[in-house]
Amino acid sequence: MLATVTERTREIGIRRALGARQSDITRQFLTETIVLSVSGGLTSIVGGLLCPALISYLQEVLLQTMPEVMETLPASVRNVTPVVVPWSIPLGGGISIIVGVLFGIYPAIRAAKMVPSKPCGTSRLLWQSRKACIWLKVKRKQLTSI
Repeated sequence: MLATVTERTREIGIRRALGARQSDITRQFLTETIVLSVSGGLTSIVGGLLCPALISYLQEVLLQTMPEVMETLPASVRNVTPVVVPWSIPLGGGISIIVGVLFGIYPAIRAAKMVPSKPCGTSRLLWQSRKACIWLKVKRKQLTSI
């Protein structure tokens, strides 16, 4: 997420110049972090639930294609049967969300504390983007002076 903040400085600067509060930017980045964490957690849960079926399928394929190799394996390896423990599903999803939020808080706060003029004044921006930032600064001054 920290890389995302540095890549999106122009967007953050424009949002801040338009009047977005620090809480708005923080909320946006935390929402993105939570969505990524939940989707990653769900993907890993689905992968874990498919694991027993995949292992039994691989055992059957190996038994049919390479029976001599399967016979050399110890009985504990040949007859392994993975079991998904029910409490591991919410635990895995919860850990995924907690880790995502913990590692998303610092980038979200860092993004929210950006000064609107700083991202607009970087030398890497194209001329049109600079014109847009200058225009936004002028409009913001006009709005605050009313």
